[in-house]
Amino acid sequence: MAIKKEDRLLEVIKNGNLQMPVFLAEHYHELGINNSEFLVLVQLFAFAQKGNYFPSLSILSTQLHIEQREVEKNLSNLLTKKVIALNANNTEIDLSPIYSANLKEVVINNDKVGDSRKEILN
Repeated sequence: MAIKKEDRLLEVIKNGNLQMPVFLAEHYHELGINNSEFLVLVQLFAFAQKGNYFPSLSILSTQLHIEQREVEKNLSNLLTKKVIALNANNTEIDLSPIYSANLKEVVINNDKVGDSRKEILN
C-alpha cells in the first residue's frame, strides 16, 4: 500500500525539525570533522532532540546505512577530537564540547563572520 502525500507530510511535521548550529554545518571540516563523522554527529543531535542521549550502535547503523564498526570508529574519532564527550556514568553522549574553544576559534578566524558573532563568543 502506497503512503499518501498527506500522510507523509504529517509524519514530517510530527517528527519536528533538527536543531543544530548552521555554522557547524558550514564549517565542520575546519574543526577536523570528516563527512562520515559529521553525519554521525547530525544523528546524535537528532536523537538528543528526541530525548535519546545514547543511541545504540545498531540504531545509528540503521539510520546511517553503514556498518556498526564504522559508526563505532566515527564515534571514537569524535570523542578523540573532543567534539563529543561521555557523561561520568558513560550513559549519555554530551554534545556540548562542540561549542568549545575549537568552534570559537573557527568563528573568530573566519572572514565571513561579523563582529556581532565575535562579541557573543568572547
